[in-house]
Amino acid sequence: KKSYSTLSYVLIITNAFMMLLEHLEVEPLVVWKTIDGSFTWIFLGDLLLRIYEKRMLFIQEENYIWNGIDFVVVSISMVDVLVSTLTAEHDADGNEIQAEQGSGAAKLKL
Repeated sequence: KKSYSTLSYVLIITNAFMMLLEHLEVEPLVVWKTIDGSFTWIFLGDLLLRIYEKRMLFIQEENYIWNGIDFVVVSISMVDVLVSTLTAEHDADGNEIQAEQGSGAAKLKL
């Protein structure tokens, strides 16, 4: 359990650093966006494993507030990744065109 917590902390700190690089617009941006999306999928997997392992304890244990915060943060991140993927523009060769700064959710046209 301790090694799992340590791994989680390392992933969170690494993700924060990657998000900083993306925010500072260190080139190439597509690399940082891809890494950020990968972290979102990793955190989704972690969340689903914890929900499966704990079942009802996920919302009843002492740390239920942190579990709820994790759920909200991962959900928002997943929406952003999915919307960004759906709204990404590509050139004739299928390469993603660099979009303006901002969330993919702001560009979604229904």
